[in-house]
Amino acid sequence: MSELANTHSLEDLRGNVLDIRDQLTTFRDRYDADTPASIDVVEAANRLDIDLEEAWDDLSTWASLVEELRLHDRARRRLSDRAEASAD
Repeated sequence: MSELANTHSLEDLRGNVLDIRDQLTTFRDRYDADTPASIDVVEAANRLDIDLEEAWDDLSTWASLVEELRLHDRARRRLSDRAEASAD
């Protein structure tokens, strides 16, 4: 998270957060669930008529995106706090 705050601009982090949120919404809509942990992968693969491997890949990506969002959002807040502190 510190590396993200040190290597990205606030604008970049805001854009990344929005992009990740969009990707998460796509997964939530596709699987009709709030989290990847709540998915029965076999049932989902059958319902969506996709390979089990594709469903596992989706759920893995989804879980990674949840963590990525957390890290990017924390870095964004850290940079925002720095900007506010330097403005004072």
